[in-house]
Amino acid sequence: QVLSQFRPSAERFLEVLAQILPELPHAELMWRLHFLIGSLAHTTASGKLICLMSGGACDPDDVEGLLERLTTYAAAGFQAPSR
Repeated sequence: QVLSQFRPSAERFLEVLAQILPELPHAELMWRLHFLIGSLAHTTASGKLICLMSGGACDPDDVEGLLERLTTYAAAGFQAPSR
């Protein structure tokens, strides 16, 4: 059920990524998208963990900061050379 709802968005996102990053094989784009989804899922499910692990230095309620950091992280991952 979830996959059927998520698939159209993921396929469209992959189409755009393939246009932006034509040098990356499809399988590599899939892995990178998989890792991005994992990052999103972990951050969403375990947001308070970063606060505990950082001794309060990281604020999971700072949504703007979180999105900036996640975007920077994901962009670097997608732009990294293929193995």
